[in-house]
Amino acid sequence: GTLAARIRFRHAPSQRVLYDRLPPSRRAALHERIGTRLEAAYAGRTAEVSGELAAHFQGGRDGGRALAYLEQAAARAYERRAYRDVIACLEPAFRWLETQPDSAQRARDELRLRRRYVTVLSQTAGYTADILRDNLTRTQDLGRRLDDVPAQFDALSELCLLHANTGDLIRAEEIGRELGAVAELLDRSATLQGCFLRGAVALWRGDLTAAERLLGEGLSLPVTLEQAERAYGVNPLVAIRSFEGLRRWATGDSAGARAIHHEALSLAERHGRPFTLAQALTFHATMLVLEEDWAEAGRLAARTLEMAEDYGFPLWRGAALVILGRVLVEQGEAARGIGEIESGLGVLWPNGLRLGLPLRLGLLAGACLRVGHAERGLAA
Repeated sequence: GTLAARIRFRHAPSQRVLYDRLPPSRRAALHERIGTRLEAAYAGRTAEVSGELAAHFQGGRDGGRALAYLEQAAARAYERRAYRDVIACLEPAFRWLETQPDSAQRARDELRLRRRYVTVLSQTAGYTADILRDNLTRTQDLGRRLDDVPAQFDALSELCLLHANTGDLIRAEEIGRELGAVAELLDRSATLQGCFLRGAVALWRGDLTAAERLLGEGLSLPVTLEQAERAYGVNPLVAIRSFEGLRRWATGDSAGARAIHHEALSLAERHGRPFTLAQALTFHATMLVLEEDWAEAGRLAARTLEMAEDYGFPLWRGAALVILGRVLVEQGEAARGIGEIESGLGVLWPNGLRLGLPLRLGLLAGACLRVGHAERGLAA
């Protein structure tokens, strides 16, 4: 809102030396003045400079305003798909909250921020990371304390995903039953989420009858893409079609599997969230590999790999590398292909991602058989 001269430091260390020479009280006062001036200049559109505002109010020791702008900056980063920036904004917010007296307002603020935090952690740190488990436990505790049923439902959904992806399907099934009961207190989109997760667990356990019933119930619900959207994980309207496609393929309905996977991909493209699209691409590419449609499987897996590396999704990166490697073996690049499969398994294993491991080891065994590496294949 003003016209003024501007100075720029050519060397950052010079700026740091001068900054550090300011007495702490003077430094805080200047931060507060600059923050207040920026806030006035950008009235009505502070999101554009929310990161700067947060930094100035942190420096000015105005924790309340710093928290508001850290949350605003995190939301803006999430919409830009800058997931690492979301984490960078929320961690100092939690540190400030720890210094505040225990109160209902502090609990509400923390719960709201934790829900955003676990959303990003589940995608970038993997569904199985210890830090995610700790944050989900804290989110559950806050949800119970505040009697926030939607927050409790979301935490249970994440815990179901966590246990499923570590391969603990028995525990995931138990949480799924609890999830189904809580979903009855909410709306159709929660019921859809419950059907998707419980049907997915049943499918991975090999209970195709239960999977057909649960996935079918979810598919029959009149829920739009927007209504189905959840802050964390995959949009269930897309995910339930991905799993139904795998179920159909397992029961011999190849044409039906392709048709519903095309539906899932179309919805995922419309949805626009990278994590959801990567899931739909991975499931379809997996089925195409099982069908030995090598060229199309390779094309979809290459697209998944590019997205996974751009956004930092270990689950989809590992899965895509396995598929690409199997395709390369069929295309005559045996050494490179088997190397890619093992690289993919090397991404999944350290991240604790065990779900679907027998299927992926089967692809490694098939690749070894294709090129005559019998002992290596038997080990897989």
